[in-house]
Amino acid sequence: MRELIEQLKDLNERELYAGLAVLASGYKADWIKNIQCEVVPRVKKSSPTSPYLTEESKKACRDVVARVTNPDAAIHKKALEELRKGFVMDYYVEPGRLFFEEFKNRFKEAICSKDNPQAIADSILTKNGLAPVYIPLLVYFGLLIVKTDLK
Repeated sequence: MRELIEQLKDLNERELYAGLAVLASGYKADWIKNIQCEVVPRVKKSSPTSPYLTEESKKACRDVVARVTNPDAAIHKKALEELRKGFVMDYYVEPGRLFFEEFKNRFKEAICSKDNPQAIADSILTKNGLAPVYIPLLVYFGLLIVKTDLK
């Protein structure tokens, strides 16, 4: 997790929101889909042409998630670079911000006294029994918490 935080810590908020949207779109877990159910109507209203909602986009996002969570370090690192540069487009920022707001509300009790991304990710993983495969998503979330000075 530390290595992942180190690779992503210099991203700005827009890049983190976009990355969070891409990762969230690529995971198939029910708890993520439940958050997305809250987000999708607002994305449709604020950016009705967002490719974040298309099947082609979701397939591309699932591919990125598979590579970001791959245990092979070379594949993992290349996927992070792609996520950092290739997916940071305006239409992913707003869905990511909306997903972040819902995610924050769902996990408020796990983050309220944490002040670093690793502590936030660890807290959410352990308190909610999540699998380590969600670490990339939680790192983006933790970095956003720290960067936006959420108290």
